[in-house]
Amino acid sequence: MWATTKAYKCGGWSAVIAQHDHRPKGTGRLLTLEQERVVQRLIRDHVPDQLKMSYALWIRQAVRELILHRYDVLLCVRAVGNYLKRLGFTPQKPLKSL
Repeated sequence: MWATTKAYKCGGWSAVIAQHDHRPKGTGRLLTLEQERVVQRLIRDHVPDQLKMSYALWIRQAVRELILHRYDVLLCVRAVGNYLKRLGFTPQKPLKSL
C-alpha cells in the first residue's frame, strides 16, 4: 500500500504498477481441453440412457457422474454447472404436458 502511494507521489499514475490478485483464466481446471471436448460430444450426441446411466435427461448430477466414471475426477455440482456453461449448454425448462 505504502509503496503504491510513494510511487504515485514520485511519478503519478504512470509510475503505479497495476497488480491483479486473481489467477490467470483457465488455471485450476480439473479437466483438460480434450476431456472437455469429449464430454461435450457425449452430451450432444447421446442421452444418458444410451450410456447406461439411470437418468432420462442431462442434469448436472448426470454430467458429474459421467465425468467421474470416465475420467475419475470428482467435481462438485457447481463446478459441473460452470463446465456446462463454458461448453455452451444452457438450462432448459421442460415442456409442459397436457
